[in-house]
Amino acid sequence: MGFSVFHLISLLILWSFLQQSSYAIKRSYIVYLGSHSHGPNPSASDLEFATNSHYKLLGSHLGSHEKAKEAIFYSYNKHINGFAAILEEEDALEIAKNPNVVSLFLNKGHELQTTRSWGFLGLESDGIVPKDSIWEKARYGEGVIIASIDTGVWPESKSFSDEGMTPVPSRWRGICQLDNFTCNSSIDAKAANATIEDAKLCKVGTLDPKKAKGKILVCLLKEFDGLLYAEEEALSTGTVGLILANNKQLGNDIMPFAHLLPTSHINYTDGEYVYSYIEGTKIPMAYMTRAKTLLGVKPAPVIASFSSRGPNPIQPTILKPDITAPGVDILCAGSEAVSPTGLASDNRRIPYNIGSGTSESCPHVSGIIGLLKRLYPNWSPAALKSAIMTTAMTLDNNNRPILDQSKEEATPFAYGVGHIQPELAMDPGLVYDLNTVDYLNFLCGHGYNLTQIRMFSRVPHICPKSYNMYDFNYPSITVPNLGKHSVEVTRTVTNVGSPGTYQVHVKAPIGVSVLVEPRSLTFNEVGEKKRFKVFLKGIEVSKAASGYVFGGLWWSDGKHKVKSPLVVKHN
Repeated sequence: MGFSVFHLISLLILWSFLQQSSYAIKRSYIVYLGSHSHGPNPSASDLEFATNSHYKLLGSHLGSHEKAKEAIFYSYNKHINGFAAILEEEDALEIAKNPNVVSLFLNKGHELQTTRSWGFLGLESDGIVPKDSIWEKARYGEGVIIASIDTGVWPESKSFSDEGMTPVPSRWRGICQLDNFTCNSSIDAKAANATIEDAKLCKVGTLDPKKAKGKILVCLLKEFDGLLYAEEEALSTGTVGLILANNKQLGNDIMPFAHLLPTSHINYTDGEYVYSYIEGTKIPMAYMTRAKTLLGVKPAPVIASFSSRGPNPIQPTILKPDITAPGVDILCAGSEAVSPTGLASDNRRIPYNIGSGTSESCPHVSGIIGLLKRLYPNWSPAALKSAIMTTAMTLDNNNRPILDQSKEEATPFAYGVGHIQPELAMDPGLVYDLNTVDYLNFLCGHGYNLTQIRMFSRVPHICPKSYNMYDFNYPSITVPNLGKHSVEVTRTVTNVGSPGTYQVHVKAPIGVSVLVEPRSLTFNEVGEKKRFKVFLKGIEVSKAASGYVFGGLWWSDGKHKVKSPLVVKHN
């Protein structure tokens, strides 16, 4: 048989392929080791010690210190403890088994993100901002000054960097009051002397280290205040992980937290399943995997249990709350002056954390108001507020009524007018406006005397002889004492859109007759104002309909839907 040049080339290619496949593919991995033993302000020797500990750990697997230094291309030696290295898959799998390794994963490139709020609010889709977005139209709020009142900030955070921003507007008349900072633009591990109940709560001194070490413990959570001490107790006994199960009172409340050790927080129902499994299994087993981010969760939004509820205790004719915005599990700047838990035993210092509450929801609203102010610089604060309130949504992403965290249908006392919708707020059609005199008259109606009112007004203000609190031109309508006689409410709307005719639509609260006069409003120009009256009267209803009932009123021209909740209490 002859041997051609073609055969020779084929053999060479095959030999070359076999040679290449004999070398294992190396990839970039991140090896995470948890927290450092040094404090938040490490010295040069602390940093060097941390880096050398990384070489030592990897060298114990690769065979030498030199091989470890060659493989590691980045050492996380300050805030978090770990390193990035080029490794073969077999080596990576062995390193992951090391008891000092918290987790090991492939090093992947990620696009810089701040939070998921923007997509959730419809401002962007898959990282792309539409040209007709309020972001683009308002030039991302360029030149707008926003004041946010809170308990304080960490000025050094990159969240407050003015890199790439325009200079502070010349009209700014404020001052900087920051020192040393420049302003810019399983429960079988109980101790012998402890009760099962106390051990379930992981109270101090209730766990036996010999039984808890290396275990994943199930801890009954009765209150969030005791969470830190339960985790400290578990950590001190060598526990490797925690499952926090809510008691019946906490129910479905799941709170984000900077846990001291790997932790899974589950609700009451899931906790009952776990306890049932432990009690019915001779050797119960558990394992934990790295947390995953779930997108497109339904239903959403859901009103948090800790969110403040109505009615308004100070002035019942004003709906509480006004509006709902993202405020749960929000990535936010954190103080590096203290640990994320606030415990002295916690040496971690992190520039960002996950937070929940008004400190997270208010900046969302402030940012949207800033965009609207850029679009409409001459609008009053009341007009801007009206725009976000009358365009809010009361349906979730299942197109069903927004739920409470208890999985019951929420009411305006939980979400106000609804969840904020910035794209719709950009074109509200009509607004409910207010001026300084309106606010001063409101204070008069609330019982303020002339001396008190002078604190709010630079010029003398004479209170009217009589003032009907129901006539305060607010985007929501609340009647806290509807009796046998009808209640008359007056409102004025201002056209901020194109000319057109608006028709009124009403969903009357149970046991309430609602009449609106007139039933249509025609506008010929921007800035034109029209007044209407709403007459509410109680009708005979069952006892089940007593107390507060809810409905709605909205004006529509076919394009816009200017909504106001109707909140009424049968007296």
